[in-house]
Amino acid sequence: MPIAEESYGSYENFDIWSSEPAIDEVRLLDNLKSLRNHSITKFNAAVTYIAKAAAVDTGAIEKLYDTDRGFTYAVAAQVNAIDFVQNRKGDSFASHFADHLNAYEYILDHATGAKPLTQTAIRELHAILCAHQDTYRIWTGKNWEERRLKKGAYKDQPNTVTKSDGNKHFYCPPEQVASEIQRLTDQTATPEFLKAPGIIKAAYIHHVLTVVHPFSDGNGRVSRALASIYLLSDYGIPLLIHADQRDFYFDALESADTGNTDEFCYFIYDRAWEALELIDENINKKIDHDSDTVIEKVKNKYATESEGYDAKTDALGRMLSRTGINALQNEAERLAAKLGDYIEISAGQISSQTDKAKPRIGFREVYGQTAKIYITIKTKNPSDTSKIQYIFDVLVPASNTADRRIFLIQTVPPPEKEAIYARFSECENGMKKSLEYRIKSWAEKTIRELVYNFAQ
Repeated sequence: MPIAEESYGSYENFDIWSSEPAIDEVRLLDNLKSLRNHSITKFNAAVTYIAKAAAVDTGAIEKLYDTDRGFTYAVAAQVNAIDFVQNRKGDSFASHFADHLNAYEYILDHATGAKPLTQTAIRELHAILCAHQDTYRIWTGKNWEERRLKKGAYKDQPNTVTKSDGNKHFYCPPEQVASEIQRLTDQTATPEFLKAPGIIKAAYIHHVLTVVHPFSDGNGRVSRALASIYLLSDYGIPLLIHADQRDFYFDALESADTGNTDEFCYFIYDRAWEALELIDENINKKIDHDSDTVIEKVKNKYATESEGYDAKTDALGRMLSRTGINALQNEAERLAAKLGDYIEISAGQISSQTDKAKPRIGFREVYGQTAKIYITIKTKNPSDTSKIQYIFDVLVPASNTADRRIFLIQTVPPPEKEAIYARFSECENGMKKSLEYRIKSWAEKTIRELVYNFAQ
């Protein structure tokens, strides 16, 4: 049986908590300075982008709703982000998102030093973050129970949790919360804390807040917002932890609980670099994270009909190619048992740029993915290299050609000859039986001829 912890373990003062992990703050600051110098307007816009992304994912980490990076970045790119969320995810998601944005605005005054960090400020931050959360769930030992969330008020009931290994994790007792949070705010005013890198300050206040767990719910959101104060103050960027990083985020926090605070500092450090990379991508337009916008741009730029070309015709050409390959493979499989263990017949696509069908007026090759077919017969005997291969190419009509047929042309062995054709009317709305029959007959005839020639 696991041995349960007996009581709340409190937290270390800052000068003992941090072991000064090896982070390259100078390089981080230099890179951020370079991006600011490139364009302060674009830099500020990119920071706002990150703040919106953080406002989405901080709720997803707490399972208030679901998101993925595609949607998060799409929201971050919007001018009217709240309306965008509401139209796509509904009122509840949008309300929580708005609360998180309001909290970001609230902490800016603390990041600039305009307001000191006090117990009152932490409680007010909680009230803002949880403005649209009326209840929270608690495990009573027998079942889950919904309770009213007191916004901006410290907890009045213990919130001990049972971990996966069966051990209990004790947070600060309700009667000690006020003194523990006061000690935390006192620590943020010490010389040791004030001269420390922003990464370490952010990690410390985040970890301590989660150790104390002063509120009945919303502690994670509060701790991430408080950490952002020190990243904004020292680097000008908020803390962005993605929902898909939840597991190793919690692992890093648990490591800090056991005294290995470096792991959590490195976690925060890595998030700062990720934020910097997002800023770089936004300023220099290396990546557009709004996938819907990117797709629309691609469609507008490339998916237009050009002279002699349309994508639907190519798709029909490739369909004829795939159907021909399947027919050849089926016929080869049927003959495999008769041919024995020493003869192999294989068929498939070939991407060779040679052996193309000769140009015909009004027709062209299939663009992009190859539509060429090969069928090969050979021995499996290493000492005998006997082999015969046929190659077929597909020609499709140009968009201005009256003849709406697709041709499968045998190019190897020469001379070139027409193998099969398909009328558009036979394959535009699914392949008709008349065409399926011609393809099957062609495959049988082709392999019979191949085997005959191999026997000579």
